Amino acid sequence: MDDARQWLQEHGVPLLMEKGLKALVDEKPEDPVLFLANFYARVHREQTVVRPVARKAKSVKIEINVSEETPEKINAGSLASIVRSDTRSVKIVDVRHSIVGGHIKGAVHIPSHDILPNAAELAKQWATECEALVFTSAQSPDLDQLAATAVMQALREQSCNMQVYVLSGGFIGWLHYYKQDPALTESYDPAVWEATDTGAGVPRENAVKKALHDAQVTNCHNETQARRWSAKGLHVSVPDPPPEGISLSALAVLIEQCQGTLVVDVRLDPVCSIVSSVQLSAEGIAANASTYAEQWKHLNTIVIISSVSPDLDLTAAVPLQHALRDIGSETMVLIASNGMKGFINQFGKDPKLVENYDEVAWGKQNSTSADELSSSPTAGDSQATSSTQGQRPSAAGNGRAPPKNGGKAHKKAMTVAVPDAPSILTKAELVAIMQAVPQTASPRRSRFIIVDVREPEELKCGTLRGSIHIPSRDILADVPKYAAMLKEYSLVCFASTASPDLDEACAVPMMLCLRELQADTEVFILMQGIKSCYDNPMLMVGFNPGEARLRRQSVDLACPAPAPVAAKKRHNVLDLHIGIPESAQKLPPQQLALLINSGCHDSFAVVDVREGPGGKASGRSARIANAVAIPHSEVTQDPASLAAQWADKDSVVFVSTQSPDLDATAASSVLTALRDIGSNAQVFILHGGMVAWQSLYGGDPKLTVTTD
Repeated sequence: MDDARQWLQEHGVPLLMEKGLKALVDEKPEDPVLFLANFYARVHREQTVVRPVARKAKSVKIEINVSEETPEKINAGSLASIVRSDTRSVKIVDVRHSIVGGHIKGAVHIPSHDILPNAAELAKQWATECEALVFTSAQSPDLDQLAATAVMQALREQSCNMQVYVLSGGFIGWLHYYKQDPALTESYDPAVWEATDTGAGVPRENAVKKALHDAQVTNCHNETQARRWSAKGLHVSVPDPPPEGISLSALAVLIEQCQGTLVVDVRLDPVCSIVSSVQLSAEGIAANASTYAEQWKHLNTIVIISSVSPDLDLTAAVPLQHALRDIGSETMVLIASNGMKGFINQFGKDPKLVENYDEVAWGKQNSTSADELSSSPTAGDSQATSSTQGQRPSAAGNGRAPPKNGGKAHKKAMTVAVPDAPSILTKAELVAIMQAVPQTASPRRSRFIIVDVREPEELKCGTLRGSIHIPSRDILADVPKYAAMLKEYSLVCFASTASPDLDEACAVPMMLCLRELQADTEVFILMQGIKSCYDNPMLMVGFNPGEARLRRQSVDLACPAPAPVAAKKRHNVLDLHIGIPESAQKLPPQQLALLINSGCHDSFAVVDVREGPGGKASGRSARIANAVAIPHSEVTQDPASLAAQWADKDSVVFVSTQSPDLDATAASSVLTALRDIGSNAQVFILHGGMVAWQSLYGGDPKLTVTTD
């Protein structure tokens, strides 16, 4: 058993399984098996190097790198308790470009663009100064995730297991609870975060949306790589999001069209190259971003590619994107998912896409790079996609050829069978492809086609430019017929009004049928569906806003919303008054251990609701340090008196043997009572319950108390 447990830990299997089960519980899908299949397929697209396709099979063997570690989230209540304790064991790092308007007390301000190139040095310094790091940005995930991931990787390369977190909800979420508390928030300036249009404060989030909507109106200027938007007296610093990824198949379509698209190769030692690409250094682009922005401002799309991603491509793409926005250019900057290694594995033998390809030379360089990555203290083994920076990864990596890695085994990887699932095509990728494909071209002149699977009456709302219409019922009635037609394309994107919906219902059987035909066709579904494109006239043809509105209203009438839940107060982070009942959140055991070790016992409460004989408090032999034992029956009988007792706490954590169990119902009753008396105390249930706690901290007397 010890060997088995060690193997599971070394390969990250518990974390992988926990993420899947957490997503399953959060979504509660009708078909758990299909949901998990799609979930692990998405994990594969984020973290795999190559996925060889198994022909004539309904599942494929994929190689998943489960050694990748990403920062955990810490909630505002837990962090508030740590800040109150004035402990030096936790360092808070604010990575915003500017902290004008306020910051968390005790936080150090280091902009993300200063952290990324110096992650190794900062990791070495912080490893001796604190026991945990918390990164925060205006929102999350955003720049905080980007900086935290870089520092975490550097810490692990230095054999340091320090805990690294990002603040859930970012600084905006923090302000909802603690903007008026000087013990937690310093230099708070409401003028920066609120606009007073009609005398009442408008949440910053709404004000920013209004400012962005109004401006094409607004002047913008650069301030330490952040944009400041101004509309009706509002001045808010809004940093650009990190560049999105583009799938390798979508990139192939752009290269073949060669209209308004530039591929920039920033590799240090290129053996072969993409057709019509330019070779530049990432450092040169970053240092002269304004010059290159002026030169490329009339292009539709710029794709930055490096050996792997994210790597030098992100170093070049971020400053270039800022520079383009500063001169008012709408040119899209994308990074190639999985980098040049993935592209060569998929298209290396296609002379229309790759120049000077030498299989022997490429194999030698790939083998050398793998050796360097495994031994380098700075390169690591990262194959993460843009999701590790808080973005949804564009689904690349549906490889069509065996991995060409010189026979090297991928570090700490495992092979599991996961049913194939369609990839996701983002709106940004669709825009890039549409800009590259001539509007007069017939669909068959390109390697890309969109299949609109809506019902005929839905076409009155408008159609996607260049798409063909095949109702979903026709496809499902004769999948082999349409597979034979679509196998001539490299990319097939199914689109419905919303997604996933009819698009996924068609995409899954079509993909399996194409595999049986041994077709090199990659199947996508359009992220968020056709309705996400209504606002883009370049994508839509014949869009009818009135018809779209009528159809939306008819759907609302056909599916009336459930009766609103009675609640005296309705809360969420941004004060949006939505009739959705609040529920207790899950608190990881590691965060609770961090709270207890920080010594901030007065600012949170741990409530053990396990019951013994006769409904009394459980007399079991172990409990969490400083926990108070109150049986579940007593909590649910009089939650109001307990809520009054805990109203001033930052957090209340309920614990049962397993979770969710008695802890969930107890937490729900107390949460309602807390909101009824106007308390913002956050309520949690301990993830995994006492079973998980004892497996982690059962032998630590500071965290677990053994009773007779």
